[in-house]
Amino acid sequence: MKRIATVALSLTCSIVGMAQESAKTSGDKMMVSLPQAVELTLQYSKTLQNSKTDLEIYQEKIRETRANFLPQASAKVAGQTYFGAESPFAGMASAFSPIMGLMQSLHPEFDFSALEEDSKSNSSANNKMKNSITLGATVNETFAMQAIKGFQIQKLAANLMETQHQNDVLSTKKNVIDTYYAILVYERNKEIIGQNLVEMKEIRRQTSNLFKEGYVEKMDTLQLAVNVMNLENAIISLERSIETTKRLLVLQMGLPITTEIVCQDKLGDYLSENSIASMRQASTNDSKMSIDNNLDYQIVEKNIKISDESIKLQKYGWIPTLTATYQYSNAVVGGFMNFDHVGVLTLSIPIYDGGTKSSKIRQAKLEAAKARTNLALMQDNLLQNEEQCKYDLRSSLDAYELQSTNLEVATEVLKQYKIKYDAGKLSSLDLTQANMNYLSAESSYAEACMNLVMAQTKLLKLYNAL
Repeated sequence: MKRIATVALSLTCSIVGMAQESAKTSGDKMMVSLPQAVELTLQYSKTLQNSKTDLEIYQEKIRETRANFLPQASAKVAGQTYFGAESPFAGMASAFSPIMGLMQSLHPEFDFSALEEDSKSNSSANNKMKNSITLGATVNETFAMQAIKGFQIQKLAANLMETQHQNDVLSTKKNVIDTYYAILVYERNKEIIGQNLVEMKEIRRQTSNLFKEGYVEKMDTLQLAVNVMNLENAIISLERSIETTKRLLVLQMGLPITTEIVCQDKLGDYLSENSIASMRQASTNDSKMSIDNNLDYQIVEKNIKISDESIKLQKYGWIPTLTATYQYSNAVVGGFMNFDHVGVLTLSIPIYDGGTKSSKIRQAKLEAAKARTNLALMQDNLLQNEEQCKYDLRSSLDAYELQSTNLEVATEVLKQYKIKYDAGKLSSLDLTQANMNYLSAESSYAEACMNLVMAQTKLLKLYNAL
């Protein structure tokens, strides 16, 4: 496939050429050009902020998964108290008193009284159970190939999320550009109708004077009055459309909804001879899309990598898992049993699970095959979309040239009709009809302009060149 860099550059030259250093303000209103509107959108769009937050969440998940591979250590302090309770062996000294007496009678040569007193003294001193405090620590480390493969899949998913974020940026830019173009078309229509309204009001004023002098009929003044009212209603409708579309643009840019903006550009800025020539070149079959540069294609392609790794993830479920554990315990106060060091090494070997793992492997293989089918389908769809976009662009160019010629003719006809009307050779009905034809030509021309610039934007998005 041929490189698209040259075509993308020529398609975007009209947009890039309009960029200015900073947005200007007029009173309380903000004046923005199309490049500035796109820049503001990239900075403040809430939709893109959420998309960026999702990307950051995936990055944190990678850190979380990576942390699971590090040794897990924990420490604890255990305290035990008996609230001053006596030991169950505290009465044993008194229980041995009769035995001591018997021993003294049998062996008078020995003095057992001192031993008995010592026993009673020690018993009374140690009859309360002692409190204890034990310090402990545990370190675990698990080696599982399935967990390692899961971490690799998590990284691929984060990379996929990054591509999705780029695709969200591209879609948001296209929406902003189309909305900006719509405002320019509405404003141009309002300007044209406003100029026409001024002229028709002047003609109505002159006709009213002629009617007062008896040179024309009343029907002429009424017809012109109706025409003026229709033009006034059309301007009101366009003003509402402009206000609604500007609010949409402000919302897309992420600015406060109360922000008032003024579009700095004009529709003609994007329909220069160079721009039309660039569009004509892009609509030919000489330019071909680089599929690998398309973000939708990249997303499906990365899904295949994840599917392939998922197969390995399920296969690694048959690999034994090794777990190493080390425990340390020390009774710093009280206590009578102390196991200072204990190490445990455990090897878990999967033998039979009823076919669960085998089923998961087959499912993963089917998902991988489905992902490859989606990739082939995406490639076909992209090639078809490219041809459709080029066709739409060619059709829009033809319609634009046709409506441009039609507008020139309608403008000249209206001019000649005004001259004849001023000379009294035409009725107001003929003039009104010519004026309606002119306004219809203006409307068709504006629609052709809208379709043309939006067809250009659609092709640029397909080429990832916005």
